[in-house]
Amino acid sequence: MAAGRISVGHQRAKRVRLKDFDFGEMEAEAEARDQPDLLLSGFIDHLGMIEEARDGRRFLFLGYKGSGKSGLAEHLALLADQESPNGKELFVRVLHIADLSFTNMAQMIEKGGENEARFPVAWSWLLLLQMFDSFGEDKGANVHEGDLWYVIDALKDAGFLPDAKLIKTVETTLKKGAGLKLWDVINVGTEKMEKSNADVPCFVEWLKRNARRVRSPNRHLLVVDGLDDLLRKGKQAYVALECLLFEAKRLNNELSRNGTPAKVIVLCRTDLFDLLPGGNNNRLHQVYAVELNWSDHPDHPKDSALVRIINRRANLGLKEEIDIFDTFLPPSLDPRDSRGDIQGHLLEHTRRIPRDMVMLFKCLQKHSGSGRMTPNQVFDGLAAYSNYLVGEMADELGHHVEREQINAAISLFKQVRKQAVSVGELEHHAKLLRYASDFEIRRILRVLFDCSLIGNGPNVKSNPRDAIFKFRDRYATFNPSQTVFFHRGLWKGLDLRAFG
Repeated sequence: MAAGRISVGHQRAKRVRLKDFDFGEMEAEAEARDQPDLLLSGFIDHLGMIEEARDGRRFLFLGYKGSGKSGLAEHLALLADQESPNGKELFVRVLHIADLSFTNMAQMIEKGGENEARFPVAWSWLLLLQMFDSFGEDKGANVHEGDLWYVIDALKDAGFLPDAKLIKTVETTLKKGAGLKLWDVINVGTEKMEKSNADVPCFVEWLKRNARRVRSPNRHLLVVDGLDDLLRKGKQAYVALECLLFEAKRLNNELSRNGTPAKVIVLCRTDLFDLLPGGNNNRLHQVYAVELNWSDHPDHPKDSALVRIINRRANLGLKEEIDIFDTFLPPSLDPRDSRGDIQGHLLEHTRRIPRDMVMLFKCLQKHSGSGRMTPNQVFDGLAAYSNYLVGEMADELGHHVEREQINAAISLFKQVRKQAVSVGELEHHAKLLRYASDFEIRRILRVLFDCSLIGNGPNVKSNPRDAIFKFRDRYATFNPSQTVFFHRGLWKGLDLRAFG
């Protein structure tokens, strides 16, 4: 039975329960491996991401953790495994850079001064090698004829292809004599290159020159993922990432101008992009970026793309479409509410990202019975979900501060027990608890604001729904002079009872 599907026989044997549906996993990689149908047929493309990724000018896909960046990568990879309706094939490679040593990358370029000058050439080298390896698998491409096939053969003979892991390519490039071996192979053929120029920058220009000649009815995509861990690696990682974006833009423009059917796509956390030191980030964002924003239809939650994800995934194996919310959940959690706004209530417990919505429903399933859930069962599910969100808080802070500070912060929040509190009151309680002088509460709060786990309001009497959260305002910044509002999804997990 395909993942995410309920067999017809099972439906007839007994009434379908909420527990019987498969809404997915936290990680897109695990989902693609174990439940590929959820990422294929269960994918919601409310922003036109697929067409833009395949054929558009925009190559930078920005989103917060859990917003579906890796899901987009895995969806594209799964599409490449499907038979295309128009006969044109899609070749997709997902490249993970989390394990790359940027020091080693810079050392691949013997000349070039500072790393800011070395990284662009290094990125081009790594990306072009992957691109030519992908071209070699394309039977419809012209690389199988004439001297273009010689290029791929030369790279193989020199030991640079095939290698799906970028870290291995870096190691091969750093080996003494690897460049000379490629020079020897090249100079046996039609190319002539001075031996003194047998270095990576020269090989990059050689690959670019030949890439401009590649033609195919098919499409080749290199998807760069795994950037989340760069938050831990400091300034050099930010410089390396900025150079990746610069070189991906330049390479894409060059390939597009010359008709080469290939493109580099970069998946990046929005908060990481905002930390980059470059002076052209706004132009890059406006011209070349797509934001994975799920905060659509705020006044009409039933029309939200996140609601549609849950219903789409639930209906994959059913003969008749059903609305999960109308069928298995109470119309409202407030007996005084006659509007039936269960979708809106559940969305308020998320940061408007797919991962939160999927995990919320997995928690609801654990507390559901054989029929429609009662309000009390939903509250139990929301309490379990709140513990998940506290875990997300710890993970987000783990990119920026040590574990002791994370534990201290969570303990402080549980001691104060307020859903809305001033920074001054948190600092006062930290002193009463004899926290060390290096406890960075303001830095911690800024991190939590940037990942939408806390919001800001002008005063403690503000309505929590009016607080400014990052998922509502992409350009909002944390203001320590204003009230801190903890995200509603955290209240149970942190045992926050009082408001202000």
